[in-house]
Amino acid sequence: MYCSDTQTLTQRTAPKEIAPCFPEQVYATSNGIESGVSTIGFRSGRYAPEEAQESLNRRFAQANLDFDISQQTRHDNRNMMTETEEKSKSDFTNTTEKLRERLKDLHFWKSELEKEILDVIATNDRLIKRKRELERTLEALDECVLLTTDCLNARQRRFGEDLQQDAVELELMKASVSPELDILNKAIALVKRSIQQVNNQLERNRQAKQDLEMAWSDKHEADLLDSEGAHLKPTSTNKQHYAGEARSWPQAAQSTVQSWTQHAHDLILRSEHERMASEQLYQLCESIAIDVARDVVNQKDCVNVAFQKRLDEYECDKQRLIEQLKKASLESLTPWQSKFVPFQLANLRCTKFIEGMHTLPNFEKICTEITELENNIKEMEYAIIAKDAYVKTIQTRLHLHNQRPNVENCRDSPQKAMLDEMHNIQVTIDKLRDQLALTENNLKHLQDTQLMLEKEIHMKNVSIQVDKDHCARHRMAFPSAIRLRGH
Repeated sequence: MYCSDTQTLTQRTAPKEIAPCFPEQVYATSNGIESGVSTIGFRSGRYAPEEAQESLNRRFAQANLDFDISQQTRHDNRNMMTETEEKSKSDFTNTTEKLRERLKDLHFWKSELEKEILDVIATNDRLIKRKRELERTLEALDECVLLTTDCLNARQRRFGEDLQQDAVELELMKASVSPELDILNKAIALVKRSIQQVNNQLERNRQAKQDLEMAWSDKHEADLLDSEGAHLKPTSTNKQHYAGEARSWPQAAQSTVQSWTQHAHDLILRSEHERMASEQLYQLCESIAIDVARDVVNQKDCVNVAFQKRLDEYECDKQRLIEQLKKASLESLTPWQSKFVPFQLANLRCTKFIEGMHTLPNFEKICTEITELENNIKEMEYAIIAKDAYVKTIQTRLHLHNQRPNVENCRDSPQKAMLDEMHNIQVTIDKLRDQLALTENNLKHLQDTQLMLEKEIHMKNVSIQVDKDHCARHRMAFPSAIRLRGH
């Protein structure tokens, strides 16, 4: 039975019973309770017509209210489903865009890391090449030490008054100001130290390269994962529930965008620092090789000159003995004839001196080197002139780039790159000009050396057994400047 009252029967108080008044029976059909009052003489509860109509009206009103509420609920449900669908699509589109932006940043840093890795590999290759050249320089220096030691041991076979510590031996041993053996030992120590520095720098470069490769590998894996996530759609078949993935990660478990960017930046900065150090070490090793070759070759020339001077002294001594023998034979000549013999001997020595001027190996070497330096100066001048085309190109690009109208004329990365390129070309031109001045100075020194050698090439005519047949012949196998530079 439907009851419109909000109170239950247990909550209501039962009406007081009224004792019947006899002989007339009086009863109440309704006391406000729909079920009526249980009285003696009646078998069921009855409704009054007004109460029945009121109860029916209440049921009609409740039915209409439920119908209206149901319609409103269905309308609200449709609106909510539409709004939630639009919200879900908007959030999905926003998330997809953020993933794509993230992928752009990821691709940028990934390409930067890849370029840096290639630069490090190229730098390592150059350092390895320089290391091999230094090793070949070290081998050539070992040969020089063997030749110098062999000359010292061979000159011990001299006897009598010729077994002396002359200028040649002083140039070969440590008793001189610039001895050949001492220079070779110092050069070997310097080259070994340079090789060790190259090995240490290569180790640091490999460590930086390994860090870059690991970062690139992580970004490559993140690229694959985020690319797969960016291509996912609600209609995709490769999606499923992953419990706990929407949890809040602790700060120590994830990096921030700033720390993520800073990590790649720090790795690239460290790699660039190592590459700059490698470039400086490369230039230092090259200058060391050049200096070592120059010092060793110069000292070798000094020793050869000392050998030649000593051989000339031996020749003069032998010539004096010959003159003594001639004087001994002049006793049988007339006085008028005897006074012309010394002049003939002097003319003979001058003729030998002039003939020996063009037999010194250093004379031809210096002439060849002067010719090569003059050609090199012309090539460097052409190289400096050729850089002007790059300067014009960059300045034209900057002029066109600066003609962009209004807000388009911004300080973008191409402008910075062109400014950096302009600065680098200017630095390159300055380096070429400095090197040109240095080369011209070297040419002057070579010409001075040529002039000096032309004055001193009278020491190449004859030699004794040890200095000529052994030392001079063996020193012809002395490594050249090209071999001493590791080429």
